[in-house]
Amino acid sequence: MLKCDACNKMILIPERVGDSILCNSCLLKINGIMWKFRKFDKNSELEKNREKALELAQKSNFPDKVINSINIHFDNQKVDMKKCDNCGEITKSVTNLGNSILCEKCFSKIKTGDWNRKDYFDKTELDKAKDKVIKKAKNNGFSDIIISDINNHFNNKVDKDWLYTIKGVLGQTLIVYEDYLIIKTTEKFEYDNIKEEYEKMVSGNKKNIKNIGTEILGGVIASKRPFSKTNIIRTITNIAINSEKPNKNNSNKVNFYVRKGNTKVNYSDYDSINLYLPSEDEDMGFINIRDSKNEKNSSSNLLFFFDSNEDKIKKVFPIIEDKINSYQKVKTEEKTNRQSFGDELRELKALLDEGIITEEEFEQKKKKILNLD
Repeated sequence: MLKCDACNKMILIPERVGDSILCNSCLLKINGIMWKFRKFDKNSELEKNREKALELAQKSNFPDKVINSINIHFDNQKVDMKKCDNCGEITKSVTNLGNSILCEKCFSKIKTGDWNRKDYFDKTELDKAKDKVIKKAKNNGFSDIIISDINNHFNNKVDKDWLYTIKGVLGQTLIVYEDYLIIKTTEKFEYDNIKEEYEKMVSGNKKNIKNIGTEILGGVIASKRPFSKTNIIRTITNIAINSEKPNKNNSNKVNFYVRKGNTKVNYSDYDSINLYLPSEDEDMGFINIRDSKNEKNSSSNLLFFFDSNEDKIKKVFPIIEDKINSYQKVKTEEKTNRQSFGDELRELKALLDEGIITEEEFEQKKKKILNLD
């Protein structure tokens, strides 16, 4: 049995308060049932209960050890509390904004549905959300430091080279950057259902093909049939359905490449992109990104499906297409330059071999051709 530090009586069921042990009777004298088992969120409430407990303890002539233990108990609850940089309230429920701290009440004055959002379409949309929150902060008299932290909070949501984010069908997201894009496909993506819809879209019954060339789906170059709507449909169908060698168990196999997870697409690694916009009787469209030089690899033929974001797709597609084409243009120019350098050097070597120029002249002209001076 233990002895109560307040009344010195032996107790069967002790109550520990800080460094002291109290019997139930002494705990009731200081209103301990009301605060010992309570977790305080705000410092103002905590101090109010501390003051009352100390007052009752002193009236009951409790020893200094118990008085100190009451203070220790309340001090331990203050450890996780922080001071709000707007109203000065000390509380546990806080939100950190970089260099600033806001209590729950102050944070509620600026919190909107955009606070935790990350799927902004572009920086313009993000800036609108940011300006909305900053306006609320200014109207509530928040300091310049807090407003600066709000600004940084929104700026840190995206990478500096980020351009666009488009939500696709059932768990797919397209994130476009300056030099690459990412196709995110979550576990929510219903592979079999989308594959079935995809097969219908390329089944040959299409009445309206939009923005699709004759090179598409599977990396196979379309045949040299006359360029008519009927032949385009037939060609696309032949490419999409069973474009690889037929499977004995499934002769109608459709090439359908969607990898779950994050797929990074460097614009420099792909040479074409095609857009398939849905017609009135279809629920979705898709973007097809290809590397025709690596047709056998499934990662060379990527698909992103969309439904309700057609207007956004129309805006973003030409930008991606232009970036891919720009890299291809640079590659073509570099190849042409290499061929040109090779031709010049071969001609120069022939002049050297024929004795028309000296070895020294050859080296000088070679450095000039290769820009080594």
